[in-house]
Amino acid sequence: MITVGLTGGIGSGKSTVAKVFELLGVPVFYADTEAKEVYNDADIREQLVNKIGPDIYKSDVFNKNLMRQFLFESEANRFFINQLIHPKVAERYQNWKRKQNAPYIIREAAILIESGSYKDCDQIIVITAPIEMRVQRVLHRDKISAEEVQKRIAAQWSDAERSKYAQHVWINDNKEDLLMNILLFDNAIRA
Repeated sequence: MITVGLTGGIGSGKSTVAKVFELLGVPVFYADTEAKEVYNDADIREQLVNKIGPDIYKSDVFNKNLMRQFLFESEANRFFINQLIHPKVAERYQNWKRKQNAPYIIREAAILIESGSYKDCDQIIVITAPIEMRVQRVLHRDKISAEEVQKRIAAQWSDAERSKYAQHVWINDNKEDLLMNILLFDNAIRA
């Protein structure tokens, strides 16, 4: 079974691409979704409360806004969270992968390369998009300020940095035929 890593910066459209692969019957592991579930593990909760404070769980519900604020305050904060969360997500991924029976699977993750998870992938697809388009997508999706979106983009690797690790770089700018790229890739893998 071939493992395909799928990544891209915030607002690039990687999750949309992953959904298209799912429609084609390809199993997709969503690392970011799994990470959100890991935040509710008892040992993770304890460490987060000790590091960030009790407000990280309001009425027993994980405070995503406070986490975003913490993550984008500093590189040290991102490092702390990544070291805490990624081993748990990697464990969940391995358990999920053992249950799959398909010609190939997709491992979708925002920081696939930065976390080192790309090393377990046979091929990497990077989704890119112009910065202005990414900002508009995130503004529409997350209802946050343009300044906040720019801050998040600045905290991530650039498309150029990610692309160095990729066998496939697809542009999601409403000009390139992204769907054709997906279908051609799917056909080539299944051939």
